[in-house]
Amino acid sequence: MCHWHTHEDEFCMCSRASWCCAAAREQLLTAGMCAGFAAGAEQGHQLINRSDRPARYLEVSNRDAADTAHYSDPE
Repeated sequence: MCHWHTHEDEFCMCSRASWCCAAAREQLLTAGMCAGFAAGAEQGHQLINRSDRPARYLEVSNRDAADTAHYSDPE
């Protein structure tokens, strides 16, 4: 789901190919590539697997208790 956070930074590292959708722009993330999303940036993002194999990724965030997530469709 396309979303953004008010207080929680996100960092993703892919071990298999997947697509990162940030707002209306898509970027292919291949093995070893990383993406970061700053808290408070009102730009929705999501990871999309467009392959026929399971995508694998590591996601790290600061897990801020004050965080609120907002969900929206990319434009």
